[in-house]
Amino acid sequence: NYALAQKDIWLASGGASGACVVSTNSSFGIDQANCNSSTYQPWNNMYTLMGDSGILSCAATANANLNLDSVGDVSTGCNSDFMVGVTNTTSSDQKASSAGYGVNSIDLGAPGTGILSTVASNSYASYTGTSMASPHVAGAISYLHSVASPAFQAHHANNPADAAREMKRMILENVD
Repeated sequence: NYALAQKDIWLASGGASGACVVSTNSSFGIDQANCNSSTYQPWNNMYTLMGDSGILSCAATANANLNLDSVGDVSTGCNSDFMVGVTNTTSSDQKASSAGYGVNSIDLGAPGTGILSTVASNSYASYTGTSMASPHVAGAISYLHSVASPAFQAHHANNPADAAREMKRMILENVD
């Protein structure tokens, strides 16, 4: 709600206040759950509300070698146009053996194996999992917005949902 509220303030103020939130990361979820059931429909609805304001939501999938199209996953199984389902890939650009997959549930893979991350006590540690992969995609979306043409930036300010769909399309058409 906070990210959406800040984006809506930014849109309403013409960028004078609030925050131009363009992506979020969800490194959490519920394995083997149906995002489109009445129990989890509010998740799907929130991703769509954020998308209507121009926010793409990246989500880490299950850390299990499961076909999520068959067994379900919240939130990568949500059917919002503004959800980007992310799985974990290795340094050889292959799906990690312990990462979920699904033609409909997963949009792309990102590096998530042996990722150096900050930890408590001002230190670093190496981690593996979809929660290491999904932030790479959220960051890429933010970066692409930061270098977008003035025409795209104006399009995003005036037609945020359409611009979010366009950004997702551009990303998905340019990954292998």
